[in-house]
Amino acid sequence: MVEILATVAAMIVVTTAIHAAFMFAGLGVVHRLTPHRSRIGKLHGTLIVAGFVFTMFLASVIEAYSWALVYLRAGEFVDLETAFYFSLVTFTSLGYGDIVLEGSWRLVSGFQAAVGLIAFGWTTALVVQVVGDVFGREAR
Repeated sequence: MVEILATVAAMIVVTTAIHAAFMFAGLGVVHRLTPHRSRIGKLHGTLIVAGFVFTMFLASVIEAYSWALVYLRAGEFVDLETAFYFSLVTFTSLGYGDIVLEGSWRLVSGFQAAVGLIAFGWTTALVVQVVGDVFGREAR
């Protein structure tokens, strides 16, 4: 049980670090591309926002993949495709229930779902900020 909780703690740190790194990089690009907001056209601004959304989506995929590798290494799944599918369904809190973990590893999936919810909330807040930064009052 202690080993499982240590794994969860490590994965929370890894997930947070990945999300923060992509946020930092994505916001840096947004700020470099929008030095003078008043001169940004709607298409240019939309492309900047879409690029940021894609960046954060990529972060989420990498985060879910990281959890899948943990499940695979622990022997919870025999192949990467199933582990990644389970991880994506769990990370997004979709939770089909067609695949479930046994024993103590059920706790891990619960923590992964909680981390996923927080990550998507974090991303939503960032996208709202980026839209406001790119379009200013026009977006409100």
